[in-house]
Amino acid sequence: MPTRRDCGIGLLPRRGFALGQTDLLPRFLELTASYSGGNLFFTAPFFDSEFLERLVSYLPGKTNSFELIVRQPEAAREIIEYFWRRSCRSVSVRVAERLHAKVYIFESPKGDLLAVVGSHNPTVAAITQNLEAGIFVGAKSGCEEWRHLLELRNSLRASSNAYLGEITAGASRRETTHEYSHSINQ
Repeated sequence: MPTRRDCGIGLLPRRGFALGQTDLLPRFLELTASYSGGNLFFTAPFFDSEFLERLVSYLPGKTNSFELIVRQPEAAREIIEYFWRRSCRSVSVRVAERLHAKVYIFESPKGDLLAVVGSHNPTVAAITQNLEAGIFVGAKSGCEEWRHLLELRNSLRASSNAYLGEITAGASRRETTHEYSHSINQ
C-alpha cells in the first residue's frame, strides 16, 4: 500500500511511494518545482518540444540542472540546442541506442531524491491523453530507497555513452572527440 506521509504538492509524498497514471508525471514536476533548485535526471527514448517547454516552466534552467539519456545522437543535439537557447545553466546528455526506460529522478539541494519510473515518455501526449502507469518514490538522503534510486541512476549512466558535442552559452557550437561529457554552463 502506498504511503501518504509528509505529502507535498499534488498529494505526492516527499517520502514514501505513490502509484499513478497519466497525471503522475505532471504532479511530479509540480513537486520538483516547489524546491529552490536541483538536478533532474531523466531517460527519454522519445520526447517532444511541447513537453520540454512545460518542463522548463516548472524547472527554470537558471536554478536547475539537467542530465538526460536519449536514444540517438540527433536527439542529443536537439536537446542540447533546446536548453542552450533557453540559457540553462547546466545540461549533460548521454546516448543509449537500446534505451527504452522512462525514469525521472530529481535531486534536491539537500540530496533528497524524488523519482517516477513508469511508461511516461516526455511528451505532451503522455501527460495529457495516453493511459500511462508508474510509481513515484520520495526518499530522504541515506535511506534504503534513496540508495536504490542512486543505483538505478548510476546503472543507466553506465549503460550509456557521453554525447561528444559541446555547446557553451555565449560560444559557438563545436564537436570534439576529446570530450567525455557534455555540458552547458554559464
